[in-house]
Amino acid sequence: MAADTVALSALTLARGDKILVTVESALPDIVVVSFVHGAKCFQGALLDATKR
Repeated sequence: MAADTVALSALTLARGDKILVTVESALPDIVVVSFVHGAKCFQGALLDATKR
C-alpha cells in the first residue's frame, strides 16, 4: 500500500480523493468537520488558508 493511501475496512482513501464530510461547527476562520465510516469517526478543523 502506498504511503499516501489509507485503508478503512472496505474503503480505501488516496491523496486527491474527494470525500463527503459533515460540518459540525463554522466560525469565520475555522470549520470543524467530521467523517464517519463504520465504527470510526474522524474529526478535524479546517483553517482559512488565505490568512497565512
